[in-house]
Amino acid sequence: MQSQAMAEQHASSKKANTIGALLWGHMSSKTTLYALIDGQHCPELYGKLVQSGLNWCNLYQGATAAAHLHDAPYLIELQRNHEITQWLWQEGWGKGWGIYLTACQPDQFADFQHLIALRAHGHFIGSNGLEDAEKGRALLTLRKHFRRFTEVSIEGRKRAILFRFYDPNVLQTWLPTCTQEELIGFFRSELTFFVEGEHKTVHRFRVAQGTLIHQTTEL
Repeated sequence: MQSQAMAEQHASSKKANTIGALLWGHMSSKTTLYALIDGQHCPELYGKLVQSGLNWCNLYQGATAAAHLHDAPYLIELQRNHEITQWLWQEGWGKGWGIYLTACQPDQFADFQHLIALRAHGHFIGSNGLEDAEKGRALLTLRKHFRRFTEVSIEGRKRAILFRFYDPNVLQTWLPTCTQEELIGFFRSELTFFVEGEHKTVHRFRVAQGTLIHQTTEL
C-alpha cells in the first residue's frame, strides 16, 4: 500500500510539473497566469486561499458572494511553485475544476474604491489590499470583465441564469459558436485560455484578427 501511495504521489507531481512547464512556457514578461476555479468542485478552496498569500477574489458580489463562499467561482493570480498552484494541477486537473488563462497588464485601471465598503459588509470577497495595490487592480480589472459573462438571458425566461463559462467543457463548446464580435468582446485583445481535454490533452484558445485559434497539445 505504501509503495502504491508513493507511486501515485510521484505520478501526481509529474503531472503538475508537465502542466506547469506547458503553461509557464507560454508566459512573457508582460503576462500573468491566472486560474478561474469553480468552488463547487472543491469546497476547501476558499479556506486554502485565505491562508495562501496570493491575490484572489470571488466573482460574485453582494449577498450572493457571502452566501456562496465555498461554491463560487474564484479568480486567482498564480505563482510558480506555490502550493496552491501545485495543488490545483495535482488534484484538480482532469476533474473539471476550472480553466487557466494568461493576461497582460491593463493600460488603464478603473477605480475600485467602492469595493472597500462592499468588503466591510461581506459583499466583496477577496485577498486583502486588492483595492489599493497596482497588482491587485489588475486582478480586479479582469474580475470586472469576467463578471459580464456570469449570467445569460434566455428567451422565455424572466430571470437570467448562471453561465459557468469557467467549466472546461462549457468553454470548449461555447467558443466555436461565438460570433466575431462576441470573441473580441470575451478575449479582449490579449487573453489566452488553457483548458483540460480528454486523453491527456490541453486546449489553447486565443483570438487573432477576430478569428478563434484553437491548438491542442498532448501532455
